[in-house]
Amino acid sequence: MHSDIQRRIDLLMNDTASSLSRSLYFYSPSRHNSKEGNALRESNALLHLSHCCLNQGWAVFSEAARHEQASGGLDLLAYHPDLKVQMRVEGKRLIGAESFGKILEDVAKINRFQLNAHDNEGAEILTPSRCIGLIVAVTHSREIADWWVSTEAVSDAVEDERRRGVRAYLTDVETGAASTAQAIHFETWFEGKGLSQNWLLYAWHDVAVSTETMRT
Repeated sequence: MHSDIQRRIDLLMNDTASSLSRSLYFYSPSRHNSKEGNALRESNALLHLSHCCLNQGWAVFSEAARHEQASGGLDLLAYHPDLKVQMRVEGKRLIGAESFGKILEDVAKINRFQLNAHDNEGAEILTPSRCIGLIVAVTHSREIADWWVSTEAVSDAVEDERRRGVRAYLTDVETGAASTAQAIHFETWFEGKGLSQNWLLYAWHDVAVSTETMRT
């Protein structure tokens, strides 16, 4: 089923990049655009991803709350009723060292997230056949995009601790996103002139789901 999930996510993300590019033909919502680019805020990618999920049969929930409190929800929660797959999504704008650390925080958030079973007792989304965590990032840096999909070993002298942490996640076969990382190039900014280049990055991993019903 791994290859089927990969195929479905690849389709979702390619549709998302195309949808983004179509809208960005008319207007750029980011500032200080140039030929070197300026990464969009991740909310733009998540908006278009939500649209593409709906078109492909997923039920979608924005800012889904955790069971124990109203704040600190997932950026996006999706469920495919035919596949019985739950998908937890976190998005980031990946433009510097600090944002690499945020990626690791998002992975941890996805892994420990517990759905609001108190208000959804018996809902099939609480007991999926599979749960996956999807990390979505936007960058204007070709170097970061190339790095995201690279499988070449890099010395500790070249990468700081946060990059090494993300690298470990992207290559971890047991609990990480090994062999799933992709980067999709798309043009942005003003009437299709291609004055700014961006990449949509993503990777996913399996998430263990507790079978216990959480109650508040």
